[in-house]
Amino acid sequence: MRDLIHDPGNIVAKFLEIEHKFLVDNDFDVNAFFSSFNGIEPEVALSVSSRDVYYLLTDLDNHVLRYRFDEGIQELTLKSLGGDTEVRKEINLALGDGDQLQAVEAFAKTLGARWHGVIKKEVQVRTYKLCEVVYYTATNIEGRRVCCVEFEARTSAMQTSEIQAPEILQRFEEMAGFSGKMREKRSLLELLYPEAINDIGSRWSTTAA
Repeated sequence: MRDLIHDPGNIVAKFLEIEHKFLVDNDFDVNAFFSSFNGIEPEVALSVSSRDVYYLLTDLDNHVLRYRFDEGIQELTLKSLGGDTEVRKEINLALGDGDQLQAVEAFAKTLGARWHGVIKKEVQVRTYKLCEVVYYTATNIEGRRVCCVEFEARTSAMQTSEIQAPEILQRFEEMAGFSGKMREKRSLLELLYPEAINDIGSRWSTTAA
């Protein structure tokens, strides 16, 4: 991983997401959580509502297509799916102005989408030089809900720094009191729509065995 991150020309490193996710209770103290980082000035601090539409593709079991639309971002993302979510492939394509949902649906159907599901999120973000820290609630169309905090090492910063992802994540988790706590290894899609990927999960298990 060290060599990948420090090679700016490495195409794999450019599209890696390196993060830790933790499930928290509904009454989690968000203000106290973010106050843990008061000694560091964030580059970005914002709250946003987003709509994520996920598409599972017939011939691409180990990836999911996600369309995200919020006040500041409209993008189409291909993410790896399955196994530990600590390190995942994430390839983002920025889309133009205006709601592109119909175009994305047509695109996904052409690729062989066999299922889609919506997740709505209320997100609070603090972006620091080396790490993005996020708290969010996520709800599916049936009302199933989870609350999470995430620490994501910023690969763009690591390309010019000797500090590596594990050290960055550990540093920020210690500041917030999450060091040593059990992290959630499942993706948000797996948490909120487990029934949609049960058949995929069985194939992963068979492959791993």
